[in-house]
Amino acid sequence: MDRINRSVEGVSPVIATILLVAITVVLAATLYSMLDTFSADESESPLIGNLSRRDIRTLSLGLTTPSSASLEDVTVSLLGTYHDGETIDLRFEDWDEENTAHDDKYEAVWYLLHNDKEIGSGSRLRFYRIEDGTLSNMNFDEFRDLEVIMRIENYSGMITREL
Repeated sequence: MDRINRSVEGVSPVIATILLVAITVVLAATLYSMLDTFSADESESPLIGNLSRRDIRTLSLGLTTPSSASLEDVTVSLLGTYHDGETIDLRFEDWDEENTAHDDKYEAVWYLLHNDKEIGSGSRLRFYRIEDGTLSNMNFDEFRDLEVIMRIENYSGMITREL
């Protein structure tokens, strides 16, 4: 019978143990970071609600989650194109005592059901144009396309309305 040469070379047991421990640590760290990211996203509740067109210049808010929110946590964006091609890209977020936020040419005003600086279902949002220091109503029909986007801090997602 032929003799089998058994001179097998391999990794020493010490190096094999170190490699197994290193692989286990890397896998555990990867799994932890994936689960930590997943749980962080789940901590924010989804924002659920709608903005409905009340008339040619006013939106009405229907809010499910949360049932109400502090106005200081609310951001409203207005993106659109007038019929003449002029575009607007506005962001309203610093609301003052009159529930108003503005830039140089536009103003947004919340009309709240309660005077406690909180929006909720039934609150209304109206936009104005500022011309020569005078406010004039912004008419949604002046736009070829217009989108209103509302976000609330600590809630995931947004409420959008195309007008």
